[in-house]
Amino acid sequence: MKKLLIPIAFFVSNSLMAEENEVQNVFRYDEGQGWFMSVGYTGIDSETAFWEGIGDSGTSLKLGYGGHTNNFVYGFGMSWIMLSDKNSFSQTVQDNFGNTSTKSSSADAFGGFGELGYSYVFDSGNTSFDLLGGFEFVRAERTIANCSNCLSENINLDSGLYVLSRFTFFNQSGSAFSLGYQKYMTGDFTGGIDFRYTMTY
Repeated sequence: MKKLLIPIAFFVSNSLMAEENEVQNVFRYDEGQGWFMSVGYTGIDSETAFWEGIGDSGTSLKLGYGGHTNNFVYGFGMSWIMLSDKNSFSQTVQDNFGNTSTKSSSADAFGGFGELGYSYVFDSGNTSFDLLGGFEFVRAERTIANCSNCLSENINLDSGLYVLSRFTFFNQSGSAFSLGYQKYMTGDFTGGIDFRYTMTY
C-alpha cells in the first residue's frame, strides 16, 4: 500500500504545484502604475463651433500618468486637441535669416485633466472594465505656430466634468491597451472615443 501511495502523492503534489505556477503566471492588473499615451476623437457642440469658427470635432492627444490599486483606478495628465480652423488668417513672417514667407494660422486647445473611479477585473485576469469621473480644463486659441510676434485670437471653448467608460486589456509584459468612450457633462465638448497605451511597472 505504501508503494502505491507514494506515486499518488507525488502526482497530486506535482499537479498542485503546476496549478499554482499557472495561477501565478497569469498577469492580474490588481496593482500597477505607469505612463500612458492616447489618441482619439473629440466632438464639439455644433453651435459653439459655428460661432468660434472651428469644426465640430478634433483629434485629441493625451499624455499622463495613471495607476490601479485593487478596484480603484486614477489618472492625470495633459491634453492637446487639434481643431479644424475655419476662420484661419494669414500673415507675412520673417525668419532669423531675413527670409520672408506667408503662413496661415491653426487652432488648437491645450489643457490638463484628472480622473478617478472604479475598475472591475474579469476572472480571466487580463481584462477590466473601468468607470471613471474626471475634470478637464482647456485653453484654446488661433495662432501661427513658431512665431513670437504674430497675431493670435482666443477661442471661447470650455471643457469641464466628464464620465469615462473603457475596457482595458493587459499582458504579462506590463503593457496595457484601453478603448474608451468619454462623455462630457459640462462645457462645450460633447464626447468622443480614444485608444490608450500604458506601460506599467
